[in-house]
Parts: sequence; C-alpha cells; structure tokens
Amino acid sequence: MLAGIVLQLISMLAFVLVAGHFYLAARAAVVGRAAYAHSFDTVSGVDSLTTKPVRTLIHTLTLASMAIIVRGVYRTVELAQGWHGYTMRHEAFFDLLDVSGPHVCVEEPH
Repeated sequence: MLAGIVLQLISMLAFVLVAGHFYLAARAAVVGRAAYAHSFDTVSGVDSLTTKPVRTLIHTLTLASMAIIVRGVYRTVELAQGWHGYTMRHEAFFDLLDVSGPHVCVEEPH
C-alpha cells in the first residue's frame, strides 16, 4: 500500500515538472515570436496563453496538482508510521490534509 502511494507521488511530481516545462517553453516561444513583430497584435497566438479560459485552466491545474501532492505526502507519512502511528490516530490530520484538498478542487465556485 505504501509503495502505491509513493508511486503516485512520484508520478504526480513528474507530471508537474513536465507540465511546468511545457508551459514555460510555450510561453517562451510565444514571447520570442512576438519580439520580431512590430506589435503584439500582429502576431497570432501571442495572447493565447493569457486568455481568461487558459489562465483559469492553468490555475485550476496548479491547485489540483498541489492538493494531490500534499495528500500524497501526508498519506506516505501516515502509512510509513503504520496503522497505530500518530497521524493515523489523530483525525485532524486526515481532515486537513486528506479531505480538504480534493474538496477545494471539486467545490464549484459561487
């Protein structure tokens, strides 16, 4: 069980690194392309990474990724301590670190 949580944590960290690299590379390519134009308005795609839907997607992906990583770290520590460990016996850790992250990601904004 512990190995599965550790594998999930490693794969999530790898995803965050790849996604971050992709975003930075795409952003650099767009800015680099715009540097040769007379105006930002003349280059197609310059604002494509800064539109509201794309920013919302990036912020949501960042929040969800952080919640999954925090949960993975918590679960790794919890399972490493065993079934009678400190974090397993105190529900406040579970409520704060295991439940609140997914709840924030699933909750619809009002």
